[in-house]
Amino acid sequence: MKREASKGRGKKAVGRPKKPGAGVPHSARADFKASEPVHVTLRAVPEIKRLRTRAAYQAIREATITVLRYEDFRINHLSIQGTHLHLIVETDGKSALSKGMKAFGISATKQLNAALSCAGSWWERRRMK
Repeated sequence: MKREASKGRGKKAVGRPKKPGAGVPHSARADFKASEPVHVTLRAVPEIKRLRTRAAYQAIREATITVLRYEDFRINHLSIQGTHLHLIVETDGKSALSKGMKAFGISATKQLNAALSCAGSWWERRRMK
C-alpha cells in the first residue's frame, strides 16, 4: 500500500498494513447529555464467523448481565448482527461510557471465547463443574 506522493517524492507506507473494513475513523466522541442515549457499535474479529448462534447469544447475554452492577451505565437495547453488535447505551458521562464499554467488551470476549472454543459450550462446561 502506498501513500500519495507529495512534490514528486514517492514513499512507502509506514506501519502495519490496514485490513479491509479498517477505514472507520476513530475521532473523539462529541459531548452528550446524560439524558441522551448513545449508539455504540462493536465489531467482532473475522475468526468469529457468525454471532447469530445460540452459543454466541448466550455468551453476549452473560456479558450483558455482568455490567448490570454499574449504576452509571445502562444497556437499553442490544442488536446482534452477523459480524457486529449495535448497542443503545445510557451513561452519566464519557468516563462512565468508557468504563462500562470496557467491562462489557472484556466480558463478552471471555464469554465468546469460552462458548466458541473446541472445549464445548459454556453451559456444558458449567454442568461438568
